[in-house]
Amino acid sequence: MLFPLTYIENHDIEKVHQLLEHFFCQLQTATVWDKSLFPNWYHPVFDKGLLFQERVFRHIFDRVQNEFPMGTLFDDENQKNRQQLYQDVLNSNKIEDICNDTGLEVANFKKMTDKDTLFRIIMKKKETTDRKAEQKIVYENCLIELWETLTAEVLISKNLSLQNIKCHYQVFCKHNGDVCVMCGMEKLPLPNSVGRANYDHYLDKVGYSISCVNPHNLIPIGGQCNTYVKGSKNMIIDEEGARCYAFYPYAASYENLIFSLDCSKEPSTYDGGDWTMSITPEKSSDIVEKKIQTWNRVFKIIDRYLEYIKINSNRLIKELINSNGDIINELQRLKDFVTRNIQFEIECVPKKMFYEYYLANPQTIQKLVIVSKEGNINHVIVPHLE
Repeated sequence: MLFPLTYIENHDIEKVHQLLEHFFCQLQTATVWDKSLFPNWYHPVFDKGLLFQERVFRHIFDRVQNEFPMGTLFDDENQKNRQQLYQDVLNSNKIEDICNDTGLEVANFKKMTDKDTLFRIIMKKKETTDRKAEQKIVYENCLIELWETLTAEVLISKNLSLQNIKCHYQVFCKHNGDVCVMCGMEKLPLPNSVGRANYDHYLDKVGYSISCVNPHNLIPIGGQCNTYVKGSKNMIIDEEGARCYAFYPYAASYENLIFSLDCSKEPSTYDGGDWTMSITPEKSSDIVEKKIQTWNRVFKIIDRYLEYIKINSNRLIKELINSNGDIINELQRLKDFVTRNIQFEIECVPKKMFYEYYLANPQTIQKLVIVSKEGNINHVIVPHLE
């Protein structure tokens, strides 16, 4: 993660998550399906009887009544189970704690079976017939549709006069700029003339559906990062199935990182050179190093930066050369510029590494450059790259 994001406080987008938590809180004692299961602000929507209420909330309510009925000899035990269900929902939404504490258990629907209580409550059992006319049971996660439905039907409801998701994105850009926080290689779309960016479910919504409408789990990022690079990769479980640390984008404090570049073969006319790089914490920390590993695993940061440098090394070297051939000063100026603008300009991090490499190895770039003088005019050429 390249820079910390400012969380947008007290925006109506938070209501959709408060709606879900309020519902599970009321389920601890509820025995009747009515509007008291929901916060007061939602009652006008409840009265409209939207279909998704039946598909999602009514399904969950009925499953809880079936699994843990009240008014029986087992009231105490069922009450405890309902309370634990609510606690599971709360624990699954402590996004910052989940990123920073690998010992914290999180409900992951990809790993659950019908032996797990939360799985039985949330998942809908469906019977299908395959090509061999064999009956099979599949499960459908009823929470998956909540994000699209609540932002599309509830936040824009004429009965509520709430700020919608587009408004949230406008405020987000004002506070955080329009550069993708995960890679720094692409711009977010302009909120008014283009539209809002993809809101990435940091903990993916299929596995961690309980947090699918939690704004602390929703990060506007670039389309390449969201669709082509991250996809449904798990931020907190690695390929071996082990829990891992991850950066929390809305953290109050941010760990400064050092990006270092090295070259084993200098670029030439038809070859971008051979480069390696490393990312380390400014202050030594095993946990931050593990967060870096997760970030790189999910977003392919090192591969993408090295490919960018290999493709653009010749162009970057030529851009260094000013009319006076004062390469070192130009290197320092460009490095200072991209360092200041990582949050506002794309491609700053690989450029910064590139400039720092040649600042540390001035003799290397000086060999590439010839300054010839005709009268009072300096002509700079880079024969190695011509």
